[in-house]
Amino acid sequence: MELIRPETLTSELQDCCQFISLVPDQRLFRQGDAATRIFLLTQGRLRLFRRTVEKREITLAVTVASGILGEEALFDKRYGNSAIADTTTQLIAYPIQPLRSAIVQEPGIANQLLMLVGQKVQSLQTLIELRSIRSATLRVQQYLRYRSQGLEPVRLEGTWKAIASELSLTPQTLSKALAQLEQTGQIERRPEGIYLPERA
Repeated sequence: MELIRPETLTSELQDCCQFISLVPDQRLFRQGDAATRIFLLTQGRLRLFRRTVEKREITLAVTVASGILGEEALFDKRYGNSAIADTTTQLIAYPIQPLRSAIVQEPGIANQLLMLVGQKVQSLQTLIELRSIRSATLRVQQYLRYRSQGLEPVRLEGTWKAIASELSLTPQTLSKALAQLEQTGQIERRPEGIYLPERA
């Protein structure tokens, strides 16, 4: 049984799940909305953010395919952040009450949720590490290394604004950092993506 593949689940969960499509900049939920569903991302990229008292948007995390969103619905009545699509995005939504019942009946679903939340925590730890790197150029270089996962080319999803926000940079600073990495031969930008020659 896999939450990312509803056809493998019980008929109760299959009947209640919803398939959602979002276009870029479309909001999935707002901070403070009633937390009634958990979402699994099947395609695209969603940005989670909060607004500060200064009315600035702070990107907390970026969720990509096979990631989980809205997991606070398991233990809270309200979503603690807002979620907005960076790209064309597809999701599966599970209402919280049927999902809670399924967790009791099928321990494998609980294990999947724990694994998905654990992966999200790891990605948050990586994001904190990246933001702690003072040099924008080194921050972007390390980001590309993490994104490559040993495979090239690195294909960046989302707008430059969204990626810059994820790294806590301005789009202009991100552009300058990429240009510097290219000028020093540490990356190669081609139509199909970004290569990291120093890894060869």
